[in-house]
Amino acid sequence: MDDHPLISVVIPVYKVERYLHKCVDSILCQTYTDLEVVLVDDGSPDLCPAICDKYAIRDNRVKVIHKKNGGLSDARNAALDVIHGRYVTFVDSDDYVATDYVETLYHLLIENSADISCIQFIKFHEGSVPMSHIRNDDCQVLNSHDAIQKLLYFNGVETCAHCKLYRVELFEGIRYPFGKLFEDLGTTYKLFLKADKIVNSKAEKYFYLQRENSIEQSQFTSSKMDILAACEELRDGVLPRYPDLSRAWNCRYFCANFHILLAIPKGRFAEQTAILKRNILKYRQGVLLDCHARRKARIAALLSCFGFNLIRRVWTLKNKATTKNNMYNQAG
Repeated sequence: MDDHPLISVVIPVYKVERYLHKCVDSILCQTYTDLEVVLVDDGSPDLCPAICDKYAIRDNRVKVIHKKNGGLSDARNAALDVIHGRYVTFVDSDDYVATDYVETLYHLLIENSADISCIQFIKFHEGSVPMSHIRNDDCQVLNSHDAIQKLLYFNGVETCAHCKLYRVELFEGIRYPFGKLFEDLGTTYKLFLKADKIVNSKAEKYFYLQRENSIEQSQFTSSKMDILAACEELRDGVLPRYPDLSRAWNCRYFCANFHILLAIPKGRFAEQTAILKRNILKYRQGVLLDCHARRKARIAALLSCFGFNLIRRVWTLKNKATTKNNMYNQAG
């Protein structure tokens, strides 16, 4: 077996000229050097296409795809169609990684004979420094059932495409959904279902920038309701094989509805609000009685019993406290 197989790193690029250098530089200085770095210019209207081309000239490991704008899923899929690596990992172009990001993922996968290896990310805001709160890098080797259960319960396994190394063969017949938000939620479980082993480490090697103008942080639009369809597709894909995960799915679906409801300005989008409230009322008792549900979900379920206005007030206070804490950290 090749001790240093080629690993593909896929980086979709769109309107990130302010962050792109830091992202790509963090990949090119990896301790694991046998890399194919695929920069997918997704029709970016700024200087990103030129920046990508300069990297390709400077380092022969860099390949550039220029394409019409099609969104994050389309950019990842374009790379998956042409990569040559035995393994693949994804990095978002406004984030960056530790110098041993790839090496850590690779050794986790090989040492545990796994199909997917996972590590953790650290969130940070612009102007602040990523701060780790994990004191060890313990790992668990999971089968697909247990990995999906943890994913559904938000128990240390994330749906995000990044922070993972995959055997490329897992993507045969699987692509990210075109034109949909929450594309990771609609894809990661399919890869887990095909994997015999998933190794999940507490190591934090990925630095995840929280931008105010990112898709996740942007104002509510009706397209954010895509999360419900993604959850329902996940249910239809997982529960026939693992019916005992129905309570875990209920919890995930409940949380998805809550997440979107709190993004809707009060008094607007009446139709969507009604759908979300109806789903929350339907699933909240199950979440309250589920001892495996995370504490935050059970508190949300309890608060919903006292009305949605109370939830909004609590959520607003929480966000104000978070903003104040972020400003304190930046000043420090």
